[in-house]
Amino acid sequence: MAARSRPPAVRRSPWWGVGLLSLAVAASSFAVPALLPGGGSPVDGEGRAAASSSTITSPAAPTATVPVTTPATTTATPAATTPEVTTPEATPETTTRSPTPEPSFEAMTINPWAKKYESSGIAVIDCPTCASGRRVQYLGQGHYVIVRLADVPVAGRRTMTVIYTCACDDDPRDLDVMVNSDPVRTFTVKGAKSWETPARFSMRIRLEKGANVIRFSNQDDPAPDLDQILIR
Repeated sequence: MAARSRPPAVRRSPWWGVGLLSLAVAASSFAVPALLPGGGSPVDGEGRAAASSSTITSPAAPTATVPVTTPATTTATPAATTPEVTTPEATPETTTRSPTPEPSFEAMTINPWAKKYESSGIAVIDCPTCASGRRVQYLGQGHYVIVRLADVPVAGRRTMTVIYTCACDDDPRDLDVMVNSDPVRTFTVKGAKSWETPARFSMRIRLEKGANVIRFSNQDDPAPDLDQILIR
């Protein structure tokens, strides 16, 4: 197969590249003003920019949108009100003091033969049938028994009963009784015809509040035997 021959190479002048560069520069001088704002101004024959009757208006600045923040409306929810519990005031306890009872007199039973009582010249013997179980002998002819009462709670008139024995129906005996500073009163008694059988008589006396003294005696003659004294 025959070989193909290449066409002879065309030699270009170095000024050809310079011409292309100049053409590109000239073209850019027309293109650049067109890109400027306003599209550029026409140039007169002397290379000065022609005055343009058009007013160049700067583009309006973009309006900044400021977000408006609406304040949140806070609705206060009223706190739940707990009903106030009113505790009734404690009523002070009224202490009613019971009135102090007035002192009263209590019945007394006196055994005249007891050693705590003052006596003179007497004897004490057993008496099973007597109220107190014993009796005082030899009372009278100057012998006596003095009963002292202490702390009588209230003054007043009382009934005093004297229990005695005497076998003296045919020959009554006298018993003298003196209460505090009152006059002596004499009681004539006969008895129950036996020294073992008690008999009694009563009299009204007045006792003072506090200490009192009762005296039993017969200054001159024998007196009946004493068994017991009751004061009511």
